[in-house]
Amino acid sequence: MLKLTDLCFSYGNRRVIDNLDFTFPKTGIIVLTGPSGIGKTTLLKLIAGTLKPSEGEVASSYRKTAMAFQEPRLLNWLNSEENINFVLSCKNNGLDIAQEWLTKFDLTAHKKSLPSALSGGERQRLSLARALAAEADLLLLDEPFSALDEPLAKRAAALVKSANPEGLTIVITHDLTHAAWLEAEVHHLEGTPITTL
Repeated sequence: MLKLTDLCFSYGNRRVIDNLDFTFPKTGIIVLTGPSGIGKTTLLKLIAGTLKPSEGEVASSYRKTAMAFQEPRLLNWLNSEENINFVLSCKNNGLDIAQEWLTKFDLTAHKKSLPSALSGGERQRLSLARALAAEADLLLLDEPFSALDEPLAKRAAALVKSANPEGLTIVITHDLTHAAWLEAEVHHLEGTPITTL
């Protein structure tokens, strides 16, 4: 269960989230759309707990949360394999699992590469692979396909679609084609309400 109650957040004097009430479905994939600057990324960070509400509450019953940011937040001192292994609970065979995710995202050739040696698209794929590998039951993805060409984006969407069948995945995107690939329930964020499209 994920429930937002009277949720507010301000950057200085500018209120971005204003008295938002919404209960997400327990499982499935939800796509959030809306104009730039409306607060979509802020909302994900509030749900993830990396930002604290100015007022109101985020109540979550999920066991583990993983997030892939729009700008990949990779650990720059770790190579690709180590970045994925960092989020795994089973460290003893973690490198095997990391290898599986690198293969799924066509990053095997870069397993010993530091993030600085990767292209923008490769960093985004690595960030997404790391989030999916974490086996979280609440998965938050901010524009996860924005730096990928269509064939890679479609493959990544298929991996996202199958990654968290028993939990909730929330995806921010401006492209409703991505929502179609994910077979997601689409909601529009603009002002206080979240409305279903």
